[in-house]
Formats: sequence, C-alpha cells, structure tokens
Amino acid sequence: MTNEFVSKQLIEIKPLQIIDIEQLEPILRQHICDYMTREPIEEEIAAVKRYMKGEQDEYGRVRNYFVAKSTDGKVIGCMASTTMDPDMEKHFSELNPNETIELVNAFVDNNYRGGGVGKKLFDNICSLGRSQGKKHLTVNSGPRYHSSRKFYDHVCDQDCGFIADKYGPRVNAKTWIKTL
Repeated sequence: MTNEFVSKQLIEIKPLQIIDIEQLEPILRQHICDYMTREPIEEEIAAVKRYMKGEQDEYGRVRNYFVAKSTDGKVIGCMASTTMDPDMEKHFSELNPNETIELVNAFVDNNYRGGGVGKKLFDNICSLGRSQGKKHLTVNSGPRYHSSRKFYDHVCDQDCGFIADKYGPRVNAKTWIKTL
C-alpha cells in the first residue's frame, strides 16, 4: 500500500474498545522491540495491552487511547495521553502538571506510516486535552523511536532538548511541547 493511497482514504479515529486490542498486537510487535536486536519485548507489549484495558501504569496513571481505523474497520494505529510522569514533570518544571498531558503509546502500522494516520490521532489527542481544560501537551521519545522524531518536530511547537538517561544509562529521551 502506498502512502499516497493511505493519505487519500478516510480514516476514522475512535476511542479504543477492548475488541481493538487484538488487532493492535501486531502493530505493537512492529514497534516495541529491542533497539539492537529488533526482537519484540514481550513484557512491554503485555504491559501496554494492560494499559489499554484500563490498568494503571507504574506511576498510577490511566491512559486515554484513540485508535485509527481504515474504512473497512481495520485498526491501523493508536495513540494515548495521560498525566506527565515524574521525569517529564521535572523536565517541564515551568508547567503546571494539572494543565498538562503527556502523549504516550503512539503506534501506526508500518504499512500506513507517512499517510496522515499519526497526524489524525495526534489532532484527536490535542482535542481531548483541550476539552479537559489542558493547556499543554508534552512528548518524549527514546532512541527506539528515532524515526518518529521528524513527526514530533512537525506537529509540536518546540523541541525541548533531552532527558538524560531516561531509558537507561546513556539512553536519552528527546522532548517536545505543544500548546493546546
């Protein structure tokens, strides 16, 4: 499938339903991989699926997910928002955490990347944040998702540097902010 075709088709963005998780698993397996070996990280995939079912993460946060579906109902991506984690609160110390959301778990099927699916998901996350009275959206991305950084450069207002050692020794996370 070409990106030109994808960008011209209608994509529906809807809140995640439990039945969508099964279709999302292959997409998670495309992206949640060891940085060096590209082998799927089973524990992390299982954790994301639990968060999709409404379980709290290690910081006690619940995530709000949207899914992207093609016109035939196939799930082709997801994106979530939640409150900022402690590292993000420290990095963005000038922001009021009660007025800020963090974007997490942004995954688009590799066959649909570059066709506007991520942008539509991102726009819905921003709309949700505004409807909740939030003023800012923050993003961080580790080296595993280096290929997504151009996307965040495009959709966010400002590159905000790095959080050193966010994902382990010498494994830094690049950060961005968007005013809602």
